Amino acid sequence: MDISGKRKILIVDDVPTNITVLTQILMSDYKMVCATNGRDALKLSASSCPDLILLDIMMPDMDGYAVCRQLKSQDETRNIPVIFLTAKKEEEDEVKGLELGAVDYISKPFSPVILKHKVRIHMELKLHRDNLEEIIQERTIEISKSHKKLHQEITERIQVQKSLIEQRAYFLHLFENSPQAIMIVAPDGKVVEVNKGFEKIFGYAVNEIKGKYSKNLIVPEDMIAEDDTFHKNILAGKTITKETFRSRKNGDLLPVTFLGYPAKVKNQIEGLFILYDDISERKKFEAQMLHQSFHDPLTGIPNRALLMERINRSLERSNRRKDYQFAVLMVDLDNFKSVNDSIGHLAGDKFLIQFSDQVRHCIRSTDTIARMGGDEFAVLLEEISGPREVFKIAKRIFNIGKSSFFIERNEITISASIGVVIETKSYDRSENIIRDADIAMYRAKENGKSSFRVFKKKMHKMTLESIRMQNELRNAIFNNELVLFYQPIISVSDQQLLGFEALVRWQHPDKGIIGPNLFIPLAEETDLILPLGRFVIKEACRQLKQWHETMPGGESLTMNINVSTRQFMDGELTGFIIKTLEENQLAPQYLNLEITESLITKNAKSMMSKLAVLKKHGINVLLDDFGTGYSSLSYIQDFQIDSIKIDRSFINDMDRDGGSIEIVKTILALCRNLGLGVVAEGIERKTQFNLLKELNCEKIQGFYFSRPVDKNKAAHLIKNGITISE
Repeated sequence: MDISGKRKILIVDDVPTNITVLTQILMSDYKMVCATNGRDALKLSASSCPDLILLDIMMPDMDGYAVCRQLKSQDETRNIPVIFLTAKKEEEDEVKGLELGAVDYISKPFSPVILKHKVRIHMELKLHRDNLEEIIQERTIEISKSHKKLHQEITERIQVQKSLIEQRAYFLHLFENSPQAIMIVAPDGKVVEVNKGFEKIFGYAVNEIKGKYSKNLIVPEDMIAEDDTFHKNILAGKTITKETFRSRKNGDLLPVTFLGYPAKVKNQIEGLFILYDDISERKKFEAQMLHQSFHDPLTGIPNRALLMERINRSLERSNRRKDYQFAVLMVDLDNFKSVNDSIGHLAGDKFLIQFSDQVRHCIRSTDTIARMGGDEFAVLLEEISGPREVFKIAKRIFNIGKSSFFIERNEITISASIGVVIETKSYDRSENIIRDADIAMYRAKENGKSSFRVFKKKMHKMTLESIRMQNELRNAIFNNELVLFYQPIISVSDQQLLGFEALVRWQHPDKGIIGPNLFIPLAEETDLILPLGRFVIKEACRQLKQWHETMPGGESLTMNINVSTRQFMDGELTGFIIKTLEENQLAPQYLNLEITESLITKNAKSMMSKLAVLKKHGINVLLDDFGTGYSSLSYIQDFQIDSIKIDRSFINDMDRDGGSIEIVKTILALCRNLGLGVVAEGIERKTQFNLLKELNCEKIQGFYFSRPVDKNKAAHLIKNGITISE
């Protein structure tokens, strides 16, 4: 039946006129669905579920008999009444249709009265049949359910009797053999029964406790009130679960879980069941896990989590008490990596243990030292009287760092950088205090390490500015905001242009040109120095090759490129340089790599192998800032250095009384004796130039000749030469 309340009739006739006539006669009382062939009729019968089908016999392809045969063969359409529509009036046709399952015939042309009458009768018959089938089905289900229910009740009664017997046996077995201590207690508190588990856990025999009050034997005196409350609540019908303590016969205090619930007989509470479980091993394990969660496994001192919790408590005290003051120190061991690298990580671990022990002994018992990770420690100083006390303790820790440690027959001397936060009243989060102590500690490292700094608010602003600048620099590298400037390198004898030193600048969209001193240190602190360095190498080689090919007089120019320690530690650097030269078809003898003395001394073995590869390909190596570090002649020889660059600090005052001219003379003589090239940098005055000329210095560079210039001005210098303004 349709949701509108009308029953549905499917008309099947290949003559549209007949469908129209039938529809007009019946549509006021029924919903009509029509098909013009047998196949569509079968589909609609299955999908629309009509209540009655008016089926024409004479149809092409598939006649009404064939359609009826298929309808009666399918479960979903078998019970739909079918009335044949025919112009044929032979009796044998009617018999055939009825044998196939049709319920009636209607002859053409149609009589509206007869049509409506027959349709109504068969619709009512179908409705009665459907209702009867539904009633029969419901009664069948009810009878089946009754039989099942009766069978189930009989089965359940048998099972209940069997279960009661089994449960009693199970209960007795469980009661006797349970490892838990089980007591059955009367409402007045006297013990009715205990099991073997009770004897084992508490040490009392059955006859020692049966008939006595349990609270007089196993309940500690300070917990009798709690036990009385448990009993009252259980007798009131409640189940009680709690971790508590009970006493053994020998007086030992035992951590247990208490489970108590009422013993009911016919819904009446006749006593109490009480179960005890010995949780002493679990409590030991929990205490161990708790300690491990809040302590460093190597040194045994508190870890970051415990420190943060204690700082939070200090913040709460500070809010409650105006006189309460505390401070936080962040301590980092300078160059600790060298300890691990030289004598091994196991010895390094022993050093950390010794260091933390000494710090623990130089602070008060109310203070906390925590290992934050690696070689970084933090100290919480509570109940301090003022900054002087903090500085005193910081000085002690600082002196510990400077003292000698003996690890596996090795004497280790190491320094510490310390950051201090004293003004803690303005904080509301422990994370911010640690952050600012960390910032102050890094400021101490930047100032040459082995010192301590007190945090000031401007440090935080500087750190945020550094982070912002770092993000901008990362974008600058990939947005082509970096440009190269070029400072000429001049021949002293004839002031001819020999080449350039490539110097990177940042062409900031808002701030204009930014010098390298503002962003190179930042890049070296991060991995940004790697893509930045690749840009410099690639762009400098490309530009030099262009000048070689397009600028008259530029065919033999060289290019100096600075390479940092972080770049040389990159395993792909040598391959990248060689590939860049090949891509630009630039001969390697025109490329000079400038490295610092510190790079050689700190990474000697690694540097030697990498420089050997570069030297094999014909690339020149120049030692920059010579004389400012550990200028070992053996390093110069071992690393096959081609040239020396005299540091500007010696050039700056060589033309003044008592200046460094003798040092410069010595360096120049050394270079001549060793067959090394030499470049003096930082020439800013004519007097400096004249002195270097008298000393037969080979090459020079400095503001006296030219500041670093962009590529267009550099091209002008190549074309027109260097002009010195007197």
